[in-house]
Amino acid sequence: MTITCYSGCYLSTMVYHDNKMLLTFDDCLPTFMIDENISSLNKEDIQWLLKLSLSWDQLGPLSDANPSTFANNSALSFRSKVISAAADMMSSLGLKDIGRLAQPVTHENAIFLVTIRFLVDITHVPVITTQWCDFDKMFKKQHPCAGMDRVMKESISGINFFESSQIPLEKGLYVAYLKMHSSMKSIRLVVPDNLPSVLPYVAVRPNPHITKDEWEWIQAIDHNQDLRPTVSQRAFHRQLSKAINSLLHDLDVDPDLVPGHRMFTSEILRLNKNVSMILILPKPEDVCSAPSTSSHASDQFEQRRGCTSISVSVFDMIHLSTYCPTFIAAYCKLSIFLEHFVMISQFEQRKSMSEVDSKVYRTQWEALTEFSRRLDSVWAECRWITRIGSLARDKTAKCSIPLSRLLAPIMFADYVDPGYGSDLSGPERPDFLANPLSRFPRPASMNISPSMNLSDIDLPLTRRRHRSTERAKARAVHSQPITDTQENGCAVVVVFAAFDCGLENGKKDSEQTCSVRLSISPLTTSAEIVALVVEQLTKAAARSKGVELVIPPFDEYCLVVVIGNRERRLRDDFAVLKLNSPWNSGKIFVRRKDNICSAVNRGNEELV
Repeated sequence: MTITCYSGCYLSTMVYHDNKMLLTFDDCLPTFMIDENISSLNKEDIQWLLKLSLSWDQLGPLSDANPSTFANNSALSFRSKVISAAADMMSSLGLKDIGRLAQPVTHENAIFLVTIRFLVDITHVPVITTQWCDFDKMFKKQHPCAGMDRVMKESISGINFFESSQIPLEKGLYVAYLKMHSSMKSIRLVVPDNLPSVLPYVAVRPNPHITKDEWEWIQAIDHNQDLRPTVSQRAFHRQLSKAINSLLHDLDVDPDLVPGHRMFTSEILRLNKNVSMILILPKPEDVCSAPSTSSHASDQFEQRRGCTSISVSVFDMIHLSTYCPTFIAAYCKLSIFLEHFVMISQFEQRKSMSEVDSKVYRTQWEALTEFSRRLDSVWAECRWITRIGSLARDKTAKCSIPLSRLLAPIMFADYVDPGYGSDLSGPERPDFLANPLSRFPRPASMNISPSMNLSDIDLPLTRRRHRSTERAKARAVHSQPITDTQENGCAVVVVFAAFDCGLENGKKDSEQTCSVRLSISPLTTSAEIVALVVEQLTKAAARSKGVELVIPPFDEYCLVVVIGNRERRLRDDFAVLKLNSPWNSGKIFVRRKDNICSAVNRGNEELV
């Protein structure tokens, strides 16, 4: 293993379990050098590495050749060295799978290819050359080189991306927003910052299927047909319009630009058997923004609305890994195998001295190339982002319906609602259509799934204030985490503060163990509890000191459960009442994300 990393390309692996990371006895991540002369990677190499990280079991057939044999072919030489380094990593860690590739980390002249793997069972990991280290201790340790320090600092963000990219949407129908940014090197796609495997979305309803009757109504609106909607068509139109308005509002779309947006009608995306999606598109010229010198400003704008941008190739891999894992695994294995031996056949043909050998390698190359072409055609059909993105930018394509038409008031001249028996003799204009971006709470269907809540998208300020006034009645108490369960499934929980909340109770320590009692439902998520606790304690501290109220950013805090010296950090979209044994008997804390040990320390102090 390599300790000092100053220049070149290196392979590092993050293997973690709960709150521990696997390190060498030098307190470094397991790292092997790939090539000391490489300090950058092209797009093709990154794509190949992404596929390799999903097919480590193919390493055997690919690692027979000696990397030095291909010294005259830079691409083949680099890939052979990567395969050799990966084989060494597997051998040293005793693992057959070293995880998925994360965003490469660069530092001066060094580039680190980092793979991330979560282990459920750590009994088979050898402890002869490695050790388990707590995260808080890992960050305090001094490392041999600045490059390794940089990798360690990026580890938390890499792990968060790794975990959030594997969370699928719950069963239902969704509307999603397609927006891309182009640069000189790649095209990047806007995704939620804590759910990067899907586009920014809002739930329409729990049922993922659209009936023929419902879709005929959408087509009738598109063609300006004068039809009278049925009860089901009217209900679907209401659900869809409300979800679209909520999505555009959460993404801070200018109300003046809403009429220029469109709903994609050429197809309804079916991510898997449980999830369907309808796309909302900007104007053709705004689907993909042109390259500019203010890319940093674009990133900041996306962050303000709870989003980030990733390359389309990365999105394709993590999206299909989440929703079609069997397909993407088979594709990666075939693609890695074919690419490798196509390059070897071509290399051997070029250096052949005999005409017979050259003919053999050429025949082999042609056969492998034909298989590769067929596989690429299958892959192109599955990359719906590229296909729909190209269609959405075509101004002549008839693939969508303007939102100005879809969200327009529906005329019900002589429609009688059998459910209520009322005669609507004039045009009906629902409240949510009066203003295309009126402020709504999230649709009720959004609360069906704990994984449907996004950080900023799914916790708008109005919803937070409503919940804090109607449901959160906080007072400082000391009791068990779940004190009472009501008949409707709601429960009372006690959440402790493992941060300096500014309240004084006579203790000398500035970080007081204050607590808040909350009544929550089975659908209440960790992010909502964090928002309530931080807001209530901040208000209480401001009142007690007579100072101006300044509520800190909620995304700097997280919810954890502590049992003894063990801590479990809960995802923002996790429903707290779904905790299983033994964690449902632990203490619930809110702590700052950058203060890893505070909750465990406060929990142990309470025991003393």
